[in-house]
Amino acid sequence: MRAALPAARWRFALVAVVLGLAGCVTTASEDDPLQVRLEDMDRRLGKVERVAGGQTLLEMSQRIDALQAEVRRLRGQVEVLENGSEAVRKQQRDLYADLSRRLEALEGGGRSLGAAGATGSGATAAAGAGIGAGAASAGGAPARGAD
Repeated sequence: MRAALPAARWRFALVAVVLGLAGCVTTASEDDPLQVRLEDMDRRLGKVERVAGGQTLLEMSQRIDALQAEVRRLRGQVEVLENGSEAVRKQQRDLYADLSRRLEALEGGGRSLGAAGATGSGATAAAGAGIGAGAASAGGAPARGAD
């Protein structure tokens, strides 16, 4: 009988272990307070990450808006400078054309001035003297005016 007793104990121990394990397996994970708390923390962490990600996106969006405004401002400045540069170029061309016209008038006026002095036309000679004086001061050849 002695041999039967330890076998019964083994069977009883085995049944107890199986029932104990069966009880652990059938316990729902939602009922476990640690599991519930872990899932709650997981949800809260996800929310924080979304908010932090949203803040980063918001900051990036604001930075993009600021950069676009700066690009618009700089384009405006470039346009103003281009218009000013074009105005200066036009003014320079006009001044060059005026200078060229005056030099041609002086060169032509100096030659016709001598002829006007010979004919004795006072108005032409006076006008030629004024032009000749300007040419002499500009470094040109001295004009022949009515003496």
